[in-house]
Amino acid sequence: MKKSSQGPEGEIIRFYEIEQAKLLLDFEKVSLFTKHPTSLGQFRESRLRQFLRDFTPSRLTVGTGFVSTWNHGSGKISDDQSKQIDCLVFDSQTFPPLLHTDDYSIITPEAFYAAIEVKSSLTFHREYSGTKTRSPKYPLGGDDQESYRWSGTMIEALANIASLTRTIKERTQGTFQGVFAYSMEFDWNLLYHAFDNNEIQTQLGITHVDELPVAICVPGSLIIHLSPYDMFETGPHHDDSSSFFNVIQATATHPSYPLQFFSTFYTNQINHKLESKKPDKGGLFSAIGAKVAIWSHHFDLNSEGYEDQ
Repeated sequence: MKKSSQGPEGEIIRFYEIEQAKLLLDFEKVSLFTKHPTSLGQFRESRLRQFLRDFTPSRLTVGTGFVSTWNHGSGKISDDQSKQIDCLVFDSQTFPPLLHTDDYSIITPEAFYAAIEVKSSLTFHREYSGTKTRSPKYPLGGDDQESYRWSGTMIEALANIASLTRTIKERTQGTFQGVFAYSMEFDWNLLYHAFDNNEIQTQLGITHVDELPVAICVPGSLIIHLSPYDMFETGPHHDDSSSFFNVIQATATHPSYPLQFFSTFYTNQINHKLESKKPDKGGLFSAIGAKVAIWSHHFDLNSEGYEDQ
């Protein structure tokens, strides 16, 4: 791996180059011992939790599990639950888990800080029904074409994040929801057009940008930031009816920038929610120094609750 130029910015870039190399080499190392998909997935989830702990304040817990809610007077201890989240970050000191063992916890929405879905590889493709009739299972297409739905690990991750945000409801702002994958087997433009054509929103019942992950990271390749704002616009204007699909692609000179952006975005979001701490604008937990390829475009999705920056 080529070393970045030194100096403050160069040292920060080099730090993330080293962190990325450690992660990817560990992912490769475990595959020398087993090809079993479940074992590979469990190791990679555990390894990312280990990585996140280095970026997480000590009073917060990094584990796995799900979020549970209950309604007063229902007579139950749980009325609604998210799907299981691979990396769940929460405040176990102020809000003790409802159930806890080793790395696994069931928590209340008040304790929640971050959720990250981990995939060995991101896949995304159409799955056809065999008929021209739309149905709840195949809600897209139809009429003069075969009905279909989007399938693959990308859809699985989006569905899990959406399940979580519906469980915690209005408590999503200020938290971090992400997807982390070691490789990506499709062109990101396909994902953008599925959002732009309102297909993912229709299939998953998504009605607000807060139901989406804020960051989809593939180390060494790209990071996608789904946001109420065009992140590359100075003083961005906010439109309640639109959301933005922002893409930052790694370059040959700065291959670790997606991991750097993901890590610093996560850290700054966690610290702001925990202590109202302002983002790091020039230190280790900042996204400075890299030359990257950028792209942004809007798609129709409600983003009410945000203002012009």
